[in-house]
Amino acid sequence: MTDTPDISDVADRTQPLVSIIIPFYRQEAYLGATVESAKRQTYRRIEIIVVDDGSPVSASSVLGVQDGVTIVRTENGGSAAARNRGFAASSGEFLVFLDSDDVLEPDAIAMQLMELYRHPDAGMSFGALRPIDANGNAMGPPQVCKAKRNYVRTFLLRNAILCPAAVMVRRDAFAKVGGFDKVGFPVEDYLLYLKIVLEFEVVRHTACVVAYRRHAMCVTNDMDAMRHGRVAVLKWIEPRLSPGQRVYMWCVRGARAALGR
Repeated sequence: MTDTPDISDVADRTQPLVSIIIPFYRQEAYLGATVESAKRQTYRRIEIIVVDDGSPVSASSVLGVQDGVTIVRTENGGSAAARNRGFAASSGEFLVFLDSDDVLEPDAIAMQLMELYRHPDAGMSFGALRPIDANGNAMGPPQVCKAKRNYVRTFLLRNAILCPAAVMVRRDAFAKVGGFDKVGFPVEDYLLYLKIVLEFEVVRHTACVVAYRRHAMCVTNDMDAMRHGRVAVLKWIEPRLSPGQRVYMWCVRGARAALGR
């Protein structure tokens, strides 16, 4: 198991640029706090890109002009397209996709970088999240999946990462797997993780990196959509699996069907 990383020597390294990409649509009540959490990172070499996905209330009207924040407005195309548009506008060697209602912890970028420095072959790292309610109040202790030997099997079983901002991705890994795919359900992040774990090492650690906001407008509240999305993702990824991985996936799907899940 990977313990909470020691971030004391981050400042002594050649500092890479980290891109924090924030897709925005109809979350104007939370966008300011989200951007502020990105700006207050203890690791300072960052760029913040807000992708306004054709939101009726524009990001620029919420944020105004802020140093260090770039706003890109597009026609509404969904979260996958908005995140990919943010990637295209970014320059960072490392990427964090921060939803516009979540809040990064101050040391989030530094902690994720330390894990990827320690594991140079890893395509992504992910840490713990703490759930909060609409008003920012804690809803429970930090959460992260148990350490695993085989993360391909872990992600074939379920999406082990509940919040995209709990992840940092290397730019070359994101590009190699083709970024986010639009699958018709709010599970594009799950498909991205599966594509990465099939190609790269994955690092899990226990540092809490993000506050994950639960509120009435969360897309994850639609359990039927999430369930159908998971099935769609597994069908999409099946041709990329080895025979052993495919058998494991079939067993998982069969067990879920038997249990009505």
